[in-house]
Amino acid sequence: MQNWTEVMPNWTRPAAKAEDVAILLFQRFSNHRLANTFEPLPAVNVPLIRGFYLWRFVTLDGAAAESSGGLPVIPNSI
Repeated sequence: MQNWTEVMPNWTRPAAKAEDVAILLFQRFSNHRLANTFEPLPAVNVPLIRGFYLWRFVTLDGAAAESSGGLPVIPNSI
């Protein structure tokens, strides 16, 4: 397994501030598109050994959004 601290030592230094990403969900959103948008964020945090990205799900009215497949997602409070 690659030792990221040797290859990129600056990656493990704490960031002054994490990037905050708000993912806006609409009714009948696509699960596939949500996964493609969201999954890279925690995947980047793993080799960095810190929370470079923070994320939250939001909706326009603050109510839960339901995907086209029926998956309800409750937004995070702002």
